[in-house]
Amino acid sequence: MAQLCAEFQVHSTQLTEWKRLLVARAAVAFTGGAGADIEPALDVFPLHAKIGELTLENVF
Repeated sequence: MAQLCAEFQVHSTQLTEWKRLLVARAAVAFTGGAGADIEPALDVFPLHAKIGELTLENVF
């Protein structure tokens, strides 16, 4: 794990979380789109709106 953390510059807890998610959802990950009905963990629309807002602020 230490080698992966150093190579990809991520914290060990992040790798552990990714592994946990893979084990929990491996069947869905390799079914070729059968898991498309799973919602993302968070709504990205407000985040995209905020990015646009901050971009405009930076321009001015």
